[in-house]
Amino acid sequence: MNDLLLLSEKVNQLRITVMEDYESSASLLVGLRKEYDRIKCFFRPMKEAAHKTHKLITTTEKKELDYVDTLLGIVKDRRLEYKTEQDRIEREEQARLEREAREKAEAEREKLLNEAVDAPEEVQEEILKKAEDVYTAPVFAPERVAKTTEIEGGGKTTWLTDIQVEVTGVHQICKHVIEGKLPASVIEVKTQALKRYIKEFEIKELSGVRITEVQRERVNV
Repeated sequence: MNDLLLLSEKVNQLRITVMEDYESSASLLVGLRKEYDRIKCFFRPMKEAAHKTHKLITTTEKKELDYVDTLLGIVKDRRLEYKTEQDRIEREEQARLEREAREKAEAEREKLLNEAVDAPEEVQEEILKKAEDVYTAPVFAPERVAKTTEIEGGGKTTWLTDIQVEVTGVHQICKHVIEGKLPASVIEVKTQALKRYIKEFEIKELSGVRITEVQRERVNV
């Protein structure tokens, strides 16, 4: 700690105005790098012990959570299978009721039209107006599975309607972004992978990318 305090004082007092200052400041880099390594060595055993403990805890936790997830998945799959079948039955019932309502309205309209044919001329217009006003009444099949179920003892389940999205063509996604159909936020650019590629192929210019040469000093001890 005393070495670090001494180095800290030297760094705070450091001014590089001439070559001698620059050359002597290199010893500060080496000294600080040694101090950096000393601190890492000091904490390494504690970190390793903590890591082992953390790994044991997280491994045990994951094992138990995975088992519960498996059980949850079994129950959810079986409930979904049942609900999917009930939804199918409900849709068929809804279609049947709507068909019957249309047929009923059509029969009523046909009946009035037939009455109009045989009716006196002075009442035909009134009957025809009634025929025009006949409409298909809305019908609703009874809900077979409730959207929300309250659980005795606390908790509830709710069915939600969602979508699944699977990327089948990255180039098409990029094209959609260019055309403004999708926001740029849907694309994740991995800058480190981009940097490696640019360095490997010695690319100097690339549209959409600013390439700047920078310098950094490596310290070996």
